[in-house]
Amino acid sequence: MKIGFFNDWTLGVVKNDTHIVDVSEALEGVHAHGAQEMIKLVISHFEQVRDPFQKLCDVSEGVPLSSVRIRPPIPRPDQIFCMAVNYLE
Repeated sequence: MKIGFFNDWTLGVVKNDTHIVDVSEALEGVHAHGAQEMIKLVISHFEQVRDPFQKLCDVSEGVPLSSVRIRPPIPRPDQIFCMAVNYLE
C-alpha cells in the first residue's frame, strides 16, 4: 500500500499505480495538526487504518495521478541523514 499526500495535503492511497484515492474520510475522528502529524499517526497506527483505507480503495475509482500534484510523504522531516564516502574501486 502506497500512502502519500496530494493536492492540498490530502491523504491518499495509490491504486494500481495510476490513480490515487482520498482516504481522509477514514480518519475523520483523528485530530492532527498538519500533514506531518497526520502521517506519523498513520504510520504508528497502520494496523488500525489498513482495513478502512483498503475499503475506500475498493469502492472508489480515485483520480488519475497525472491530474494531481504529488506532495512529499513527509513534509518536514525531523532528521536528515547524509553520508559522505570516499573510496577506490
